[in-house]
Amino acid sequence: MAAANAAAETTATTGLGPYVLGGALPGSVTFASRVANGTVRSYRVTDRRQTEWVSGLFSSASNSLSRITIEASTNGGAPIDWGPGRKFVYLDSDGA
Repeated sequence: MAAANAAAETTATTGLGPYVLGGALPGSVTFASRVANGTVRSYRVTDRRQTEWVSGLFSSASNSLSRITIEASTNGGAPIDWGPGRKFVYLDSDGA
């Protein structure tokens, strides 16, 4: 669970592409309210079975996060090829 006012959103992204953000989790705020466009930030994505820790670029135009560097993952450190279903995206440190 995300801390109050922390950036945390859902995504339905599948495959290995960028994460398109789908709205804030209850009690959380959007990435757009915490991260400037074009900023590289650390974040994690989980579907409660698998987790990926990533550094990526936030784009406000597409409301998405790229995957520049996979810092760690439950897939042996490799990017996770996500199947369908809801995932949760958490900003690791939003400085707020």
